[in-house]
Amino acid sequence: MNEKSSTENPISNELEIAQFFHCSYCAKSVPPGESLQSFSQLSVGWTHVGLQVWCDRHNANVIHIDFQGQKHPGNLTPNLTPSNDLLELI
Repeated sequence: MNEKSSTENPISNELEIAQFFHCSYCAKSVPPGESLQSFSQLSVGWTHVGLQVWCDRHNANVIHIDFQGQKHPGNLTPNLTPSNDLLELI
């Protein structure tokens, strides 16, 4: 098995999401004219076994991923550009 380390294949801080998580209840009840992305109220965070996505609107689990004790690399750096509104906060 020839796996690259995270330094050889860095984890991007660009938006690369190919498929979003959505609450199935939100998907069924999104108001006409509103996007599911703007309607959703999701919280994402670490748990004792891994990572969980929670719907605050419906107080329901969306997904809870068990990493089975394995550690995975991650990129925690923000991707700030001159047009990014976050720069105004600095």
